[in-house]
Amino acid sequence: MSQHQNAVVDQKNHHEIQHQDDRVWLENVPHEELVYSWDCSLRGIHLILQDRGVDISFDQLVALSGDAFFICFADAPDTFPELVMPTDPLVNVANALGYESRWLITDSKYRAHLNKSEPDIEKRRAMTQQVVDQICEQVDRGRPPLVAGASQIGCGNWSLVVGYDKANKQFCHNGLHKEPAYSWHNIRGISYALNDVDGEFGYWNGRPRGTVLPGFEGGWLVNPVFILGDQTSTPDQTQVALITLKRAVELYHAKPIHFFGGMHYFGDRAYQQWINAINTMDDPKDLVLDQVVRGRHAAAAYCRSIKTLFPQSTNQLDMAADAYDKLVKIAHDAFADLIPFDWENPKREKWGTQEQRTTQRQALMQMRDMERIAIEAIRSVVMQANVVRDGDKVWIKGVDGFSTSKWVDSVHGSQARILESMSHTMNYEDLIGYSGFAFRVGIHEAFCPSAGHPCCGYMCLDNGNKALPWTFKFYDSMPWSKPKDDRAAFEAEVCAAIKQSIDAGIPVHYGGEEDGLIIGYADKGKRWWCVHPYYKDGKEAFWHDKVEPRGVQSFAGPNWPWMVSVWQKPKPVDEQLTTRQATINALKQAVDMWHHQVDANVPDRPRHVYFSGAQAYDHWINWLDDVQAGKVEKPDAGMMGNAWCFCVLVHSRNIAAKWLKRQAQDFDGKAREQMLNAAKAYAQIPEVCLKDINSTWDIALPPDRFNDWTPVMRQMQIKRLKASRQCDLDAIVAIQNALTALEREKQ
Repeated sequence: MSQHQNAVVDQKNHHEIQHQDDRVWLENVPHEELVYSWDCSLRGIHLILQDRGVDISFDQLVALSGDAFFICFADAPDTFPELVMPTDPLVNVANALGYESRWLITDSKYRAHLNKSEPDIEKRRAMTQQVVDQICEQVDRGRPPLVAGASQIGCGNWSLVVGYDKANKQFCHNGLHKEPAYSWHNIRGISYALNDVDGEFGYWNGRPRGTVLPGFEGGWLVNPVFILGDQTSTPDQTQVALITLKRAVELYHAKPIHFFGGMHYFGDRAYQQWINAINTMDDPKDLVLDQVVRGRHAAAAYCRSIKTLFPQSTNQLDMAADAYDKLVKIAHDAFADLIPFDWENPKREKWGTQEQRTTQRQALMQMRDMERIAIEAIRSVVMQANVVRDGDKVWIKGVDGFSTSKWVDSVHGSQARILESMSHTMNYEDLIGYSGFAFRVGIHEAFCPSAGHPCCGYMCLDNGNKALPWTFKFYDSMPWSKPKDDRAAFEAEVCAAIKQSIDAGIPVHYGGEEDGLIIGYADKGKRWWCVHPYYKDGKEAFWHDKVEPRGVQSFAGPNWPWMVSVWQKPKPVDEQLTTRQATINALKQAVDMWHHQVDANVPDRPRHVYFSGAQAYDHWINWLDDVQAGKVEKPDAGMMGNAWCFCVLVHSRNIAAKWLKRQAQDFDGKAREQMLNAAKAYAQIPEVCLKDINSTWDIALPPDRFNDWTPVMRQMQIKRLKASRQCDLDAIVAIQNALTALEREKQ
């Protein structure tokens, strides 16, 4: 690592400020043409750091920004893989080097166009002038800011503003494409029209990459400026490296983003889309190759440079670096004519014959495999770094518990925490969606609260497990399962597996009626350090064998759990479901659950009968009607199930609405339209159920408040359940329409 990271750089202004007539400028600022590309703004930051005397290579910046580990593939011609990124590379660099930083962006509802949100040109000019004044202030301090799109070169070019002329509305630039150092230009959109098409005035626009604003992942913004402030700290280099490696894993698993003309895919999904498209694509995204090759070269160097920070993980870092080196060689051998990418001459005519594309497809598959090897090695480094050893006790730091007030589903909550510890972007809401639990309404015949559990009644587990990116070994000790032939050997095997998983930094999923996590061990894996939502709301860890078995805390311990699930390794690529297919599976399950019928009157019926979908609503509403009419002998016996299932209904439909809206981005046409209709219908259920109350528990009371449970409360709940039933039905009709549209697409 460079010496600059060990000491704060001198913050004093080392520039001579020059004045001539109305012009003010800084002398001796570095210049390099920031040719439009994925890295042009990052090269601008490199110039600023050079200007401040910071000795750091551009490859190091590529690693610290996240670009060394990033790939974006877009599935349509009118897309921008060079802009869309689920992180902010410039802020990442600033944070890694201990600098303060900020974006100057004029707020605009329409992001790229200020005239649409502010039609008054004088107000637009005043808003833009605030940004101009701050740019000039930075120059006066000897700090050239990085500005996008302010010159006549257009919205795509970045530059360092090294001078200004307020009277003539001009900036002096270093870094402009095909322009010498210290080029003076009128400010685009201020001194002349923003463009030749609509003649807009009062602001300029530019193209930042990544998450520079909430809900923004790249594209056009109004008056974008990046200011690198003072270096205020010397970050711990091990922590910086961990953050960088964790970001590599997160970017690899990032979810697709719809922007402009199509979907932008990242990581493994990007490779798969590229592989699928290469034989037919007419507009190849050469930029993908350019960034991957240059980025992975930097990634290999970075992994080797930080080995001294992780002496316990040198083998994994070497493995990652070697895989990245092999990836670069494979790419150069297969795509020699397309590397490096030339914006002046895109070389699209040399993309390749069908025979060449077949060879290139094989190369892409090999590149994808090398990427997977590298990422799993990096993941191992990150997770091992979180393992703490203190005498006999070993545990994983940073793995928090969760409460049922946050996540009612302890099964998928436990899985979500494991994914989170792995820096995987699949989260709790995804698991609730893929498993179908977001769409289920379940009721027990006698209103046992178990109806709110994903594994009771209509099972909501299999499709969620299929969507998981990792394999796991399930150790079954269910009360109804066949007893083990050698119980001692079975328990010894489980304890050894738990120890191995914790040593690798991977929490272990355990549970019975409700689930939690094993996050540490002692006595060679025979004692377990755990977190569980039913032990102090997941806020405190505990020894499993020390839990006092009373009340709901008995779910956490101390008896041997019903099951232990040890996550083992990533699924092979051909076994990983696409998000689209996993979503379709969930939609089909939603329809099936709604129509599912159980006959509670058959002679040999199961011990417990759970109703689902429309039948569950009918049973639920009828029971509340019977309670109102005094026909239920012991209504308090069903109050907990009634209250819990009402809470779960609101929780799940909140997720269903948000999740379906996100997943719809992966679909087109009628299917997408109907999925959004379903999302709207689901969103109405929480609104209906919570109208004029703070919580479902305000009207669906637990049994210890039986005397407070009034007929008015029950009537309110009945009315809300009837309205929810209709919303659920509307959603199911829309989902069925979406599935029908998808079937027609196949035909």
